[in-house]
Amino acid sequence: GYDTDADNMAEVLYQDSYMDNPGYFDVVDDAGFDPAYGDVNFYWYNLGITGLIDAFDAAGVHTDSIPGLVTTLLAGQAEHGGVSFSYGANNGDDDWQSTAYAMMTLGNLDQATYQSQINEMGYFLAATQDVSGGWVYSSGSHYPEIGGEATAGLSFTTNTTTYDLADALVDAAFTWQGDV
Repeated sequence: GYDTDADNMAEVLYQDSYMDNPGYFDVVDDAGFDPAYGDVNFYWYNLGITGLIDAFDAAGVHTDSIPGLVTTLLAGQAEHGGVSFSYGANNGDDDWQSTAYAMMTLGNLDQATYQSQINEMGYFLAATQDVSGGWVYSSGSHYPEIGGEATAGLSFTTNTTTYDLADALVDAAFTWQGDV
C-alpha cells in the first residue's frame, strides 16, 4: 500500500528535479541567488533540497543522490550557522525555516555525522529568537509554523560544542531581512 505510494511519490520528485519532467524544481537550473529576489525560481531552494533528501531517504529510492544533496545543503550554511533561503550561503539570505528544516533533515539522516553543523544552525536560531520566545519578523508578524519548525530543529542540538556566534555574526555582517 503506502510503501509503494511513497516510492512512486519519490520517483515523481526525482523525475521533476533531475530529469526536468516537468521541471518545476530543478536541482541544477534553480541553483542561484538574486539579492533583489526577482527570480522566483530561486525561492525556497534549500527547502527543496531538504524535501528531496527526506523523500529519498524515507522511500529508500535514489539514495545515491543523497550525498550530493547533502553537500549542496551544507554549502548553503552561512558562517554564522543559518541556512540560506536560496542556493549557496548568501549574506542576509538565511532564514529560520530553511535552517530548521536543514536541522531536522540532517538529524534524521545521520545526526552523529552532522552534529556540528546542526549545533551551528541551532546557535543561529537561538541568536535570532525574539525575547518573547518566538521568531518575529521585522513586520511584527509571528507564525506558529515557523516557531514549531525551529523548535523541532532545535531538538537535534546538543551542548557538546561551543560556537562563537557573536563574532561570526559580526564577521558575516549579518542583517536579518525580515519577510522575504
